[in-house]
Amino acid sequence: MGEQLDGNLISVETGLPLPHVRPPRSDGATWERILLTSSETAVADSMHRLEARMPIHALLAAEWATVPTSVEIDDWFGGVEHWELIDTLLGVGHVPSRRILVCDGSDLVAPEAIPADPLAFDVERPNLPWLMNHATSGGGFLLSEVDLVDQGVGRNHEDLDRVTLARTRCDLGVVGEGAVLHQPHDNAARIVMAIDRPVLVQTHAAPGDGHSAPLPTSHRVEPGTGLLVPMGRGWRVSGDGAGALVSMIVVPRWRVVDLVEEIEFESLFWPMLRADVPSDLDEPILSYSGSVLVDGFDRAAESICGELALANITARRRARMQARWSTRLSVAAGLFGVSLAVDPEVRCPLPGGLQVASVSTDTEPVLYGAGRRYRVDAAAAAAVALLSDGRVHTRSEVLGFAPDGLDPSIWSSGLIQEAMGCGIVEVVRT
Repeated sequence: MGEQLDGNLISVETGLPLPHVRPPRSDGATWERILLTSSETAVADSMHRLEARMPIHALLAAEWATVPTSVEIDDWFGGVEHWELIDTLLGVGHVPSRRILVCDGSDLVAPEAIPADPLAFDVERPNLPWLMNHATSGGGFLLSEVDLVDQGVGRNHEDLDRVTLARTRCDLGVVGEGAVLHQPHDNAARIVMAIDRPVLVQTHAAPGDGHSAPLPTSHRVEPGTGLLVPMGRGWRVSGDGAGALVSMIVVPRWRVVDLVEEIEFESLFWPMLRADVPSDLDEPILSYSGSVLVDGFDRAAESICGELALANITARRRARMQARWSTRLSVAAGLFGVSLAVDPEVRCPLPGGLQVASVSTDTEPVLYGAGRRYRVDAAAAAAVALLSDGRVHTRSEVLGFAPDGLDPSIWSSGLIQEAMGCGIVEVVRT
């Protein structure tokens, strides 16, 4: 049983397995139609911002293990000092061996060979003198998930998460002259970016893959540009005559096996596959009524893999996506003990938005987001749906949703507080 936090308008349950969910529908109740608009708005806004910053369409179209392509990419870091990000993460962050690649000038250093400094609460980080020695003597390192320590980069990856239906990340590091950072092929596409000096990138396809470009490729990536490396290709990055800062945008992509697993789960909720079909081989089969054999298995399979099933699969994937928190406690603290005259700016940090549980009704909305189940008061559902579009909103925008007979200021203030408390919105500015 999950943990339940009760409020007057919204209750949230965590730690529960994800049941059957679906996207909001245009023929549903008012709150569901608003939720559909919010979902479409969030995706459209993210796509618009990404189109201005990166080659998003080329990334989405890249096929398994095809030849990498040079791409133009805007400053993904928004002018943030790259070394400051590295210092922040190494200085105060939790950096276990799985979050860092280190090379000594000839090959990668085994994770267990990286000396670590223990910090409080079982947190550790690589030994900084040891790491700096490698970086300054021709080696290098690559830190994973620097998007977690910078608000601007995190917002970029929230947009990327929303459009690609994946938990994306940004890696950042330095590679010295002669150093080689490398990894084998996997299911992630990457954009390798040179920050201050050119870097050399080599790629290779998975052995024996008949659908890939079989020959290795070599590329020189100049600062301000990037190299799109499709999923299914391993990579090697080295300095081009001098140490260089390098970054990677990493985007896990769906594979056929992932889709098959999702279809298998979806079929559990398909009525014909749950029918009472004879299954005892020792007893005579008296009837196939209600089974997929009546209308034809091919027609049944087509239905399971049809448009509705794929929409539900997408909704379930969105409902599982982790939140991208970017608020600062110093900002949120501005709400403590203030009057109703304060109209804070809030936004929804859930890349997957809110999806509808199959048990939801017009009068008893049940929503899912970031792996949590939200039971929302029917009177508040339309306001919650409006707030879920990823845009910045104020309390004044939901005043009109207050039920008759209640003070709109008090009601809307309570709604915002509960939405904050259960993780549907975060404070942007007070």
